[in-house]
Amino acid sequence: MVTVPIKALETHAARALQTASTACVHSVFTSGMNLVLDTGTWLFLGMEREKKLPYEMQVEEGPWQSLRENVHPHMTFTQQGNRLVCNAEELRLDVSKAELHAVPFMQEEKKPDVSLPTLEFFLSVVEERGEENGLEINSLGFIERYLAKMPMTHPLEKQLAHLLEHCLTGEVNENDFRFLMGRGKGLTPSGDDLLIGWLAVDSATALFGDGFRSAIARLARTGVTTDVSKNALLHAVDHLYPSDVTATVRASLREEQRELKDAINSVLATGHTSGADTLFGILTGLVVLRKQTDWRKAQ
Repeated sequence: MVTVPIKALETHAARALQTASTACVHSVFTSGMNLVLDTGTWLFLGMEREKKLPYEMQVEEGPWQSLRENVHPHMTFTQQGNRLVCNAEELRLDVSKAELHAVPFMQEEKKPDVSLPTLEFFLSVVEERGEENGLEINSLGFIERYLAKMPMTHPLEKQLAHLLEHCLTGEVNENDFRFLMGRGKGLTPSGDDLLIGWLAVDSATALFGDGFRSAIARLARTGVTTDVSKNALLHAVDHLYPSDVTATVRASLREEQRELKDAINSVLATGHTSGADTLFGILTGLVVLRKQTDWRKAQ
């Protein structure tokens, strides 16, 4: 039997494993795979890296490549002590020596604000990379029109601008997000990634109204998007994000340009357009925050 040692284990994943009996492989990628526990909790198992995810297990590259060649969707592992065992494929995942680490909940900043120079720097880093978001919206054009209250040129831009204004009041329900959630291709559609960006900004700033997070959670549970994306959205509703998403928001609010650039580049490396879509959500959320700050100062 081939034993694959788990190198690192996120604390939420460790707690989830304590109450589970089996884990079923849902999907396999180049750098990782999704597991669904019999309790309904989802875990991600992937190669060791600096970026951390909630509910994640990490293995070194060599063992992962060996594991990847032998796993397939629907394969089931049974928990036996500190090991997940698949007798049919003679595979064993050993978590007994895994190093525990925590992906912390994103906390609200004491004085949430973002400066115009920081927004300009954020946008310049994204523009320099030339990464396009999956919604096919020009970030700079949208932001300029939104701040200047100019007419939007794209139907989706009009919907986004309208939704942002409603989110500020908190007077939203799940139907307001239907045009966006599940929109796009892949396991995490572009519209969902954008929403995770908005949720991240809200976690750190309490920008949007009380109904914002609950409306997204209710809609995500109705099956309008993929299972993988639903879980990412629900983690975000609970203030849990990939470490580089948290770092992007924090560095923006704290005006730490070096850290911000590193975090943005890390997020951009996610998926085909997922990183760019998430950053578009963070950036537009920060723009709304700046607009609200200017409005309050003018009162």
